[in-house]
Amino acid sequence: PLHLGLTTVVFDTETGEIFDADIELNATFPLTTGEPIEYDLVSVLTHEAGHFLGLAHAAEPDATMFFSYEPGTT
Repeated sequence: PLHLGLTTVVFDTETGEIFDADIELNATFPLTTGEPIEYDLVSVLTHEAGHFLGLAHAAEPDATMFFSYEPGTT
């Protein structure tokens, strides 16, 4: 599947100490910050920040942490 963003966290598996975290955005998608909304940058970054904080994907389609994104939504 194509991804709008990806968060990679490097941490100590014994202590949980986070050494580094990177959020990557897929520039092949038109990420927007205003109208018209294509792929909402704030929504994508909020989702990826959730992964940085340790959140997994949600089952609810309207949740920020849902595994997929519909273009034109926030």
